[in-house]
Formats: sequence, structure tokens, C-alpha cells
Amino acid sequence: MTSTIPPTTPAWVLVDTGKPLALKEVPIPTVLPGDVLVKVVAASFNPIDFIFNTVNFLKFPTNGTHALGCDFSGVVVQVGSAVRRFKVGDEVYGIGNLARSGSFSQYFAADSELISLKPTKASHLEAAVIPAGFLSSFIGTTPRPNTWAYIPGGAGGVSHYAVQIAQLQGSKVIASGGNEASLKYLKDLKVDHVFNYKSVDPVEEVRKVSGGGVQYVFDAVYTNESHVQSAKTLAKGGILSVLGELGAEPKAEAEKLGAVARNHNLGLYAWDPVFVPQRQFLAGGLAYAAQAFDKGLIKGHIAKTVSFEKIGEELFTSKGRSPAAGKIAVQIFETKL
Repeated sequence: MTSTIPPTTPAWVLVDTGKPLALKEVPIPTVLPGDVLVKVVAASFNPIDFIFNTVNFLKFPTNGTHALGCDFSGVVVQVGSAVRRFKVGDEVYGIGNLARSGSFSQYFAADSELISLKPTKASHLEAAVIPAGFLSSFIGTTPRPNTWAYIPGGAGGVSHYAVQIAQLQGSKVIASGGNEASLKYLKDLKVDHVFNYKSVDPVEEVRKVSGGGVQYVFDAVYTNESHVQSAKTLAKGGILSVLGELGAEPKAEAEKLGAVARNHNLGLYAWDPVFVPQRQFLAGGLAYAAQAFDKGLIKGHIAKTVSFEKIGEELFTSKGRSPAAGKIAVQIFETKL
């Protein structure tokens, strides 16, 4: 199959920070010993894609050679010399190494430490909306059976996986939303208590429903205001897990209640190979997600599907987020390979 690989591939690349990505023909990525080359069938948007597009804090080249994109699902067409877990023809899914060119491309070199066989019962579109959202929840979600967990913005691209993981682990779940679509989706997930954060005070609501505070909060809202609010919902001994930066104020609020606040960074683990145990944990998480999907225990929500040709425009307009529940998926190839 190696002989059928073209010398170049269409890819959505950075050409100017702060402007939409451009569709260009670029060389097929170099396959390192630990890589697999994937013919990408589907991908999905994440907020980090838009951040790289508009801020580019990792200083990716803007000369039309660096594709963005984290999530993907596709078919292995070439394996690196050190790869033993995968073979040509395997259907795989996962996240890209954020230091390298990404999955908004028809061919993509994936770090084999950050992928897994895709769920057998999932289409490539269904698989492509799982990796970053699920793994972000997986590394931060440690609820306990028969205790209350609170997930603010529970219908979001990351948070709807946190809700399902908490349910799988036996927690009673409280989740918030800000529009009818989000609230309906959470009710469809059979969340124990759903409320509109625009209509009630979240801290009062959560503490009332839980009987004095929750043992666990997973906050993927990415604002200090939300982190502070979430910390105030904790019971003594509770844990607040947030994605990204965690400021001093939510830490202090948690400490006042005899609780703990901590943060997680999926992107750092995906970017830097020095995090060996964390990367092994992520690979295990993808395998766990595939098994859970095939057993009907989790499901990703596709809010919208866009075509490969519309990636640049749609990413810039959406900012990488679904307007309501779930995620935006991208169809790279129209047919299953």
C-alpha cells in the first residue's frame, strides 16, 4: 500500500496568525520510527484549534506548511520502523502530537503513543468526536460511587464525556446548561439534576440539591469566574478538577472549605514525549473509550458536520465550539476506506 501514497496532500495550514486557515497542497509528512501514517476519514474541531489559529503561542510556522487539527479517525497506510501495535489497514483514532502538523489534512503522521484502534461499532465521524473531549475528561474525572458530582456546562464538547464517565463510576450527577438544546441533551443523558445557570445561582442550586456540597467538580469552562464558582460548590474533602490554567482565587476558595483544586493539561501531555506515564494513560483511555462505546456505555454528540473544503471558514466562525451540545465533526473523505 505504501506505493499508492501520493507525494503531496491537501491540508488546512497556518498562513497568517489571526486569519482563517488556507487550503494548500503540502508534502506527505515524514513518518518517524514511532509514527503511523493515516489516511484521515474524519476529524473534529476543538477550541485549541481556534486558539492556535488566532494566537499561535507555540510559534508554529506560518509559511503554509503546518496543518492544524487534533482529533481524527482513519486508516493506517504506513507504519514506522519501531511500531508494533498497529499494521497497515488498521482503523485507528486518537489525538495528534500538538508540536507537529495536524489532522486537518487528508494524510497525517500520528504518534503511535497517542492513538488506539477505533471503536468497531463507530463510524469514523462518530469516532473522531471522541478523543480530545473524552481524554480531557478521563484525566480529570475522579468521582466516587454514591456521591454527588457537578459538571458545569455539562453538554459541552468535553463536559458531556465527563458527565458520562461520572455516571459510569456510580456518581449522582448535577449538570448545568444555558440553552434549551443543552438542557434537553443533558436530560436525555439521564443526568440526576439539570438546571439553567442563567436562571438560578449555581452555587446555591448545587449546594441545595447535594445537601451541602459535592465531592467532585469537573470544570471545562476555561474561565476563572467559573472556577471560583465551582470551588464554592465543594463539600469538605471534595475535589475540583479544571482544564487549563488554575488561578489562586479558586484554590483559596477550595481550601476554605477543606477541599482541593487542581488542573490538568491534555495538550502538554500530547505535545511533550517526556510525559511517558501520562501518554500511556492516554493510550489506555482511548482503548477504554472504544470498549465503552462498543458496549453502548458512552456516546459522543455530533452537533454539526462540515466538509473538508469548509474547515477554514467553519473553524474561524465557530471558534472550535458547538453552539449548543456536543462537537463539530469534519468529513475528510466522503466514503469509508
